[in-house]
Amino acid sequence: MAAGAFDPGAPPPALDPEGTRFYEQLAVVAALEGVCVDLYAVSAAPCGLACVAPLCEKTGGVLHYYAAADDAALPQVRWRRCENHSP
Repeated sequence: MAAGAFDPGAPPPALDPEGTRFYEQLAVVAALEGVCVDLYAVSAAPCGLACVAPLCEKTGGVLHYYAAADDAALPQVRWRRCENHSP
């Protein structure tokens, strides 16, 4: 397989041990471009958020995790986040 080619049998970056490094590098690029990453995850099963966390942390964003959709007050949380960053 060619370097950089997609391998459907490979685990996704969030589950791969190298995933954290990928998201840390992506965070550097995003921060240099002035991008802030907020992530809102709803999942009852493990979903590799530990690997993705540096993307949020290093860009000045936040990671919100909800175990169930019923626990997620997403519109209200998102509104508060935007309100806190208004000019």
